[in-house]
Amino acid sequence: MNGDSDRQVIQCNYMRPTPTAAVGARAYVTLVNPGNGHDRITVRVFSRGKRWVEKWEDICRLGNFRLKTIPPEHPMYGDAFAPPNYLDQLVRAATEAAA
Repeated sequence: MNGDSDRQVIQCNYMRPTPTAAVGARAYVTLVNPGNGHDRITVRVFSRGKRWVEKWEDICRLGNFRLKTIPPEHPMYGDAFAPPNYLDQLVRAATEAAA
């Protein structure tokens, strides 16, 4: 045990298909865009090609934003993610984009 504690990250799902991700694909939010109202954010998604891809995505393609707890042994534990305190803003932006 190395003393690391669990980490909270923002996870979401693809609500619309893209060439990279199918409907329902889980993605992790890595970068938000607060200057533009979160209309586009960066996510890391396990692609149709069976590899992790990081890409800018229109928030209208994403939904079901939630906090996900990952333990120190998770393969992406040390990666950079958007701070969990952006969750409410992302939920609001996705709701507005879907309307």
